[in-house]
Amino acid sequence: YLKDGCKLLMQQKRETNKRCLVNRVVEKTGVAEKVVSTVVDSFLDTIIEMLHDDVRVRIRNFGQWYVVDYPERLVYSPKEGRPVLIAPHRRAVFKPGAQLHMVLSSTPEDVTE
Repeated sequence: YLKDGCKLLMQQKRETNKRCLVNRVVEKTGVAEKVVSTVVDSFLDTIIEMLHDDVRVRIRNFGQWYVVDYPERLVYSPKEGRPVLIAPHRRAVFKPGAQLHMVLSSTPEDVTE
């Protein structure tokens, strides 16, 4: 059921979730679902911790995550009809690596599994 649910989710919405990602890794590797789930959770938690500590995370040929700090700024709010001050904030950014960029730039027929 879950595998079909994941396929349906990917077909209808062109998206996936962590559970479907775990199932896909289990299918490809044959490793137990609980182990894969723990590894995926640990991987994501580690990236979050590193970004929180302002560490740039690079995975060669895949891409990099980093944090960008945005200062406060004044913007015009059409809803309120006046300028509004936006507080300073931080955003996580992902920049694809060379290999990922090349795969994303090619047509689906060019990509091999």
